[in-house]
Amino acid sequence: MDNESLSESSSLFLSTVATDIQTREVAEDWFRLNDFIFNCCLTQIFAIFAFCGTSINIVVLSSYDLSKDSSAVLLLALSVADLIFCFTLPIRRCQCLVTQMQGWAAGVTAGTLMTETMFIFNRIFYCISISLVGVIAFERLIAVFLPFQAHRLLSPKNMKIAAVMTYLVNIFINSPGFYMFKHDWTLVEGLNQSVAVLQLSDFYVSNYDNLNFFIMIVYNTGVLGASMVCTLIFMVAIGIKIWTMTKKRQTLVRNKEFRFDPQLAKVLLIICLVSLILHGPSIFFDTVMAYFMPNFINQSKMYEAYETLVDFSGALSAAINFLVYMTMSKKFKHRYKDLFRCCLSFLFKKFNKH
Repeated sequence: MDNESLSESSSLFLSTVATDIQTREVAEDWFRLNDFIFNCCLTQIFAIFAFCGTSINIVVLSSYDLSKDSSAVLLLALSVADLIFCFTLPIRRCQCLVTQMQGWAAGVTAGTLMTETMFIFNRIFYCISISLVGVIAFERLIAVFLPFQAHRLLSPKNMKIAAVMTYLVNIFINSPGFYMFKHDWTLVEGLNQSVAVLQLSDFYVSNYDNLNFFIMIVYNTGVLGASMVCTLIFMVAIGIKIWTMTKKRQTLVRNKEFRFDPQLAKVLLIICLVSLILHGPSIFFDTVMAYFMPNFINQSKMYEAYETLVDFSGALSAAINFLVYMTMSKKFKHRYKDLFRCCLSFLFKKFNKH
């Protein structure tokens, strides 16, 4: 009887171990597939597309007189933030591509060095983009509810100050991240070569609790979270106001210095909505994790997969912003057509010469 019990216990133990191993293998396969789909394919494609799109946005918006057009100032600042984010993202997420082309060791080393140098730049401009959406929502709120004071409050000079301050605040708060990582070289005996391994810096480890509290809780809640909440509230208020005025067929403003453009307002509302949908859940999740599961952050494969999705959402947001500017705004549409016409004409002339 004892032998039978021992045999059953042994079989149960072996079955549990086998199931655990199988589960881990499935999880590893899922992480590898997630890495390939996003870091090798989707994130790279959307980041490159968004980089080209935001470059065009900057050219088009720069053609306006920024000393007279306050909306163009904020949209230009947003496009610059998206441009730098989309430029640094493929470089930061290069490990998968390098691994496919040069092997595992080269991929790990490239991923380590690029994360060490590019992570904080990528993070800063991701946050600047979110913060600027909040500023845009506030600007539209004033334009809709205080139309006769808008030309004074929303002067291009004030919008330039708001954009610059948004950049400076985000850079200052995230500046400890420049000292977040370091790398060590480790010999891989099976491959007989050294790879760079990413590690938290001594500065970050010694101030881990304080920095995580400040960046993940104070910053996420006070800056990014507040920006998202304000964007949501302002967006609803603006949408109701525009709908009411459109229904009553009222002219919003007939001031020569400042004219309210309902079409432009709708474009900006869509940009705010896209930001809320793509960035809101991640900001909420980061804040909750920082409060209740701080050890989960930066210390698990699941969090790495989550960060991959966050980066992809940033690239997707920038790509959608470009498409919204190009297709929905009558104000900008003609400039895009003129730009594309000039480019096609230039290419056609070059082709005929050859």
